[in-house]
Amino acid sequence: MKKFLKWLDNFWYHYKWVTIVSVFVAVVVIIGVVQISGREESDVKLAFFGPAVIAGEQQHNIEAAFEQIMSSDYNNDGKKNIALTSFAYYDDEQYKEKQKEALENDMLFVYDPSTRNDTITQFNALIGTGDTLICLLDEYIYNELSGRGAFETLENLLGYEPELARDDYSVYLKDTDFGKYYNAFDILPDDTILCMCKISENTFFSNKTASKKNYERSEQMFCDIFAFSSED
Repeated sequence: MKKFLKWLDNFWYHYKWVTIVSVFVAVVVIIGVVQISGREESDVKLAFFGPAVIAGEQQHNIEAAFEQIMSSDYNNDGKKNIALTSFAYYDDEQYKEKQKEALENDMLFVYDPSTRNDTITQFNALIGTGDTLICLLDEYIYNELSGRGAFETLENLLGYEPELARDDYSVYLKDTDFGKYYNAFDILPDDTILCMCKISENTFFSNKTASKKNYERSEQMFCDIFAFSSED
């Protein structure tokens, strides 16, 4: 026992900091693994890009609205789970208007216009993964992506083109019964565009099975949006 204690004392003297750092790293890794394994998989992921800051309860309410109209648990894991990623983006005119509104109503408004390019890059990167297909967009970014042929046609998704269509690929969210019914969307601009992206070819061929399942779930969500009626 004395030999062991002597060895332990000698080991601690020479390797104390190595041991401390190693234990710290191990704990961080274990916590990360536990958090990842315990995280619920989303049935569908959505993205918002436009002049609105969505966080906390507002984000939860929007996600809950989509979850409530899901016709089924798309991934069959026993839970309906929607995940929204939001990107606040104000052009010069929107920025000035929001500043004026905040001043008149004694509200806090914080936005750094110098981050615009980074926001666009981050949004494009998210869409490029093919993991997030249903979008709620400002007209600026919608036109940018539409010019690249990024969106599915409403007819391909729904089997018909609804009367409220603003073009072949999109509608204004607040023109739908769904958008009108849930006040969770009051935080969004009235001209927020609802649309769905095509699968990126690069993503599709890198993981064909996963991409196909993700597309099918997103397509079902899109159809459920249009199937919703406030009269039901």
